[in-house]
Amino acid sequence: MAVLLLAAVAWAVLSPGPDRKTPTTAPPGERATATTPSVQWLEALPASAERPRRVDTEGAPTSIYFANDIDQKVTVNRLDGDGQRIRYSELEPGQGYHQQTHAGHVWVIATADGAAVAVFRAVEAPGLAEIR
Repeated sequence: MAVLLLAAVAWAVLSPGPDRKTPTTAPPGERATATTPSVQWLEALPASAERPRRVDTEGAPTSIYFANDIDQKVTVNRLDGDGQRIRYSELEPGQGYHQQTHAGHVWVIATADGAAVAVFRAVEAPGLAEIR
């Protein structure tokens, strides 16, 4: 099921469409309808939202598809329960990455020098995090 979700999310992110902010899990080649389950677009929080804090890590299992839409390599980091970054992946420009997580987890996207670009908070529905 995770592979199917990954393929569907990747298709939704990579396929052209009038509104990338509301991707769906419609199978490749099929048009989304009002009854197609959707992936929730995650709003990027400002880099200042990373400020050290205790992070809720007890939410329901979910996933996020990170899409790097900027012209530089970034790292995908999760904040642990003490607010420290844990590095999970690197994304080249144009690359995407699917990550299992839990609702409430906070993810920090940073440049090679460690500067935060965006912060995302996982929700219960599968999410799409566009790095812009």
